[in-house]
Amino acid sequence: MKKKMMTVLMVSAFVLLSAISKLFAAEAGSITEQFGIKTVLDGAVVMQGTPKANSTKENNNSLNDAIYTTSVKLTKEFENNGKIVAKFKVGRGRGLDRSLQTYAQVNSDSDHTIDSANDVFAKINELSYEQSFLGNKLTANVGKLNFKSYFTNNKYAKEFITGTFSGDKVIDKAPPRLALRLNYVALDELDISCAYFTNTNLDYFDIKGVGILQATYKPSKKDNYKVYAWLNNKEDYSSLKNINKKSGIYGVGISADKEINKEIGIFGRFSYKDPSVGTGLWLVSADADTVLSTVHPLSMAWNIGAQMKGSPWSRANDVVGFAIGQIYGSSDYRKHKVKVMTKIDEEHKDYKDGAEIQIELYYKFVVNERITLIPTAQYLASPKGGNDVTDDNIFVYGIRTQFTF
Repeated sequence: MKKKMMTVLMVSAFVLLSAISKLFAAEAGSITEQFGIKTVLDGAVVMQGTPKANSTKENNNSLNDAIYTTSVKLTKEFENNGKIVAKFKVGRGRGLDRSLQTYAQVNSDSDHTIDSANDVFAKINELSYEQSFLGNKLTANVGKLNFKSYFTNNKYAKEFITGTFSGDKVIDKAPPRLALRLNYVALDELDISCAYFTNTNLDYFDIKGVGILQATYKPSKKDNYKVYAWLNNKEDYSSLKNINKKSGIYGVGISADKEINKEIGIFGRFSYKDPSVGTGLWLVSADADTVLSTVHPLSMAWNIGAQMKGSPWSRANDVVGFAIGQIYGSSDYRKHKVKVMTKIDEEHKDYKDGAEIQIELYYKFVVNERITLIPTAQYLASPKGGNDVTDDNIFVYGIRTQFTF
């Protein structure tokens, strides 16, 4: 009852905010214009439910959850082709993901790093300086950067709430941390970007971060094709063969956005990661013979999808989207489970390295220039490649309400 009341209050608060957004935007604009600062303020409320969860605690129970987030982007431009960018995000809620066992993230708006009693978070997602050189052919960004703002993203996938579609799930992304990025416009149709992100809890440069190189071919304003490769030099108990520290985790990926016509656009992505490593700390016994706690490493993923504008049914600003994809667990991890973990638990003899299938359908209903409603339905078959608690497939329904102020 308390959670339902909180949800009602959150929605009511956002509706009230949207009603006064025009006035707020006008007042905020007049203030920031005095300092030459561009301001973008938006928010979202995401409500989701499932008829049957598959986590250990919530097994076979229907669940509902809600989160809300607000974000602010401030940009100050200078006459020397430089600018400062600051992005802040605050919100509350961890979403439905904490009650499900899946490879995919069913709510890409949630923050899985939240570790507080009231699920409140406040973060600086970006605080950086950008400078252009050589007639804007070369651009450098330095400061706290958000990985997914610059790499591996797809234009036609940004509205999907399933994390697998809205971003690369396999790649070892560094959270927003101190980074250096360079982007060079080699040709009118070709951009080359590289970046280095620190991979430690302390914001300083070392050689154990995540580096990425990405080439983007843009034959038109609507089409782009990306090829990228990355290397994570963080040392970790990641080797499945020796249970020793290993660095140099690598991966590659390709993605594409293609406009079919003015109403229809399609996208696709494929990514691969070294299957012999995990993605986090391995807790090992003193004799290095048994693993006390592990994560579930991924080795490969693919997805394809499309979106269509609502012009055929006289809703030109509306959008409908559909996507399907798979995430594969590591085959080396399965061999490790069978060989080592069966000493602790006989059930690991049946551990699988199969694929989880994700499907999503959404409809973006534009109420007005300030409010957008996006009902969405997700279906996940063979969660965690068939290694979940119940072996049942998962259906998730929900609605995302977006506000722009």
